[in-house]
Amino acid sequence: MRESSAIGEGEPQWSQVHGGRQRLAMRSLRCQVCGGQLDREKPLPWVFSVSELSALREAEARELPAVTATPPCCVPCSRVAARLCPHLVRDGSVLCLVASTEPWGALGDLYALDKKVRGRVLMQFGDPRIGLLLGKQALVAVAGIDELSPSSSEPRQIR
Repeated sequence: MRESSAIGEGEPQWSQVHGGRQRLAMRSLRCQVCGGQLDREKPLPWVFSVSELSALREAEARELPAVTATPPCCVPCSRVAARLCPHLVRDGSVLCLVASTEPWGALGDLYALDKKVRGRVLMQFGDPRIGLLLGKQALVAVAGIDELSPSSSEPRQIR
């Protein structure tokens, strides 16, 4: 889905996702807040809401892909996001390190051939219906999630 972009203009809309920026951050592994390039050779910093982290843990426990639409976030920006993002303020946030990512699919609106929306879905690449999806956000599967302990900078393995 196309959206206008005016980089450096206006105020951040913390409660809304800009599809183009989200996809760029996911594809290029950039911080979702400042846009800075993250080091692909190291585990990537990622801020998850408490409920999303719980869902990712549940997926891993069931041996399913742990899929997220949340882009990575550098450590300095994670503090800003935790204070200003309404979703993270409401649900709480957890700073993690992610060992690996893999493009998985897209979140969007699924249309039927009669052009009626059939619903918002998560769709994996390779699904034969992908041509009927108006993609709005990129999805990646994350693995090797280590939660950063609030009292130290050492990651703690999540299982």
